[in-house]
Amino acid sequence: MLDSLKLRGRILACIIIPLLVSGVLATLIVSTVKKAEELDEQIGLSSEVIDHLAEATLQAIRMERSTRGYLVSATDRHRQGFETGSESYSRLINSLEPKIAQLEDPVQRQRFQEYTQLGNQLRQADLQMLQLAQTGQREAAVALFSTDQSSNIVREIESIYNAFVEQERETLAARKVQAQEALHLSLAVAGWGSAIVGLLTIAIGAKLASSIRDRIERAIHEVATSSTEFAATFSHQETSTNAQAISVNQTTSSMEELNASSKATAEQAESAAANAILVLNLVDSSTHHELPVHLSYGLGSHHSTLLSRNRQIGQQNTSLKETVHQIANRIEQLTQQLSQIDGIASNVSNIANQTNMLALNASVEAVRAGEAGKGFGVVATEIRKLADHSGRCADRINSLVKEIQSATSLTVQVTEQGTKTVEVVVEAIDEIVNNTQQISLTAQQQAIAIQQVFEAMNALNRIASETVNSISQAKMGTEKLNQAALDLKEMV
Repeated sequence: MLDSLKLRGRILACIIIPLLVSGVLATLIVSTVKKAEELDEQIGLSSEVIDHLAEATLQAIRMERSTRGYLVSATDRHRQGFETGSESYSRLINSLEPKIAQLEDPVQRQRFQEYTQLGNQLRQADLQMLQLAQTGQREAAVALFSTDQSSNIVREIESIYNAFVEQERETLAARKVQAQEALHLSLAVAGWGSAIVGLLTIAIGAKLASSIRDRIERAIHEVATSSTEFAATFSHQETSTNAQAISVNQTTSSMEELNASSKATAEQAESAAANAILVLNLVDSSTHHELPVHLSYGLGSHHSTLLSRNRQIGQQNTSLKETVHQIANRIEQLTQQLSQIDGIASNVSNIANQTNMLALNASVEAVRAGEAGKGFGVVATEIRKLADHSGRCADRINSLVKEIQSATSLTVQVTEQGTKTVEVVVEAIDEIVNNTQQISLTAQQQAIAIQQVFEAMNALNRIASETVNSISQAKMGTEKLNQAALDLKEMV
């Protein structure tokens, strides 16, 4: 029954059950003691009735003897003895009447009534003889005394007294036996009851202690097992996060290299656009050719430099073939740099994929960790988002590089055609200018995208560091929990 109760209910049961048993035993003891007290009161009452009745009998005998003495000697001493005996008899009878009414035996009450009536008859007979003697009728008084009326009454009083006392003593002896039995019963109930309550309390306490110990041991085992599993999970997550942080650092380094390469590409594109514009000016035989608005987009501070170089080339009378050759060399350098950018972007894409896989593994471990790994699951989700964004940026860079390579290939073809036919040079150079400007714009977009990826990698690196710190703290907390479980087990 105790196994189905909770801890509080078991403790209350261990307190209430002994109290109930003690209450029952106390009720039995109080009942037996009360019965013993009632018997003791009845014994005292019987003893007092016997004593008073004996005294009343002696006073009745005194009245009869005083009357006889007065008839013989006619002295006042005997007359006073009669009066004193009569008064004492009346007083004793009056005091016995309420006590006799408390007796349970109706026979004894009937005997007392007869006893009282005989006493009254004796007093009247003795008083009549005394009155006759006092009035000078002594012979009549003696004759009346010779009838033995008073002596017979005294004998009947003594007979009733003896029967009453014998019956009352038997009742008194029986009540004493009952009182002793009640006392012995109360002592037995007190002794055995105390033993039973003690044994019951010990048994229930031992059962409760065993049950509580078993539950605590099961709880300790579950806590120790859970903390061990948490520690293993956190160790694995810490390893994965460290690996992820290393990958993020590598990605950041690669993005720094990619950023530098993109800046160099933009500078080369601007330089190629400037050379194409100079060639266009030479073809038009104008040493003071000014750039259109749409051609000067993206050149910035290079516009004045282009005009100065245009005048210098015009003065040096440089041939169109040499200018085209220089453009081809520039484009070849640009192609090589684009190949480098393509390799770096591939590395960034691979690192982003690895980061995504590590974040996915971290999410799985966070789910396995339960409530303790909930915060790390959120961090892992954010890492996956940043990794996906990095992958998309890398794909965008690859797309831009391919577009630049396509534009560069087209520019190479155009320049090769320009060396063969002068008639189509102007059209080819215009296309070169447009393509190089597109390269410049694409390089600028690439630089912006790389800067975004770089910032994302820095944020990812900070999150990874915070995650490592959080996992370390959680691991320390799990170790403390495991130690607390071991301490509790030693206490139990």
